[in-house]
Amino acid sequence: MRQEEQSTKKISLVIRKWHSALFNLFPRKRHDKKGSFKLISDHMESRPATAADRSDVIALWTKCGLTRPWNSPEEDFDFALNGPSSTVIVLEHDARIVGSAIVGHDGHRGTVYYVSICPDQQGRGLGAELMRAAEDWLRACGIWKINLLVRRENSSAVRFYEEQGYQDQDCIALGKRLDGRADRSTT
Repeated sequence: MRQEEQSTKKISLVIRKWHSALFNLFPRKRHDKKGSFKLISDHMESRPATAADRSDVIALWTKCGLTRPWNSPEEDFDFALNGPSSTVIVLEHDARIVGSAIVGHDGHRGTVYYVSICPDQQGRGLGAELMRAAEDWLRACGIWKINLLVRRENSSAVRFYEEQGYQDQDCIALGKRLDGRADRSTT
């Protein structure tokens, strides 16, 4: 391995450890229906994912209907987990992964993808807790704004994000594949 690659890997590892340490500084709280806060039980934890979580996280994404044929969830997970400015956050209850999200940033704006809560756990406020964990991770990285992309047909997700304080930014999302694969508009 070249010295430059080794240096990049070492820097990436230091950043990931720093992000993990900062991530754990934030108290894990969630809103109750009255809008006040209460601590999550000792059985609930949000944390950065590890490579060992890969198959459980991808199974959760699949169960939640988030995977698409034009995106490899394995590549997405690995890319986020190994990136210097991204991670995968998991929400764990009694040692079982019940939620996950990819979170990352470009140095200015944060983005969250693959936000998922196990269907048998939905409606308990875990999605809001997961989003707060993602927001806390971004704040720890010095990021002050977050952007989300939601598929047009997913009106329940739009309502969920609006309940978390997100607003329509009146933008059009454009995209272009750089890897030579077919775009979803042609599949």
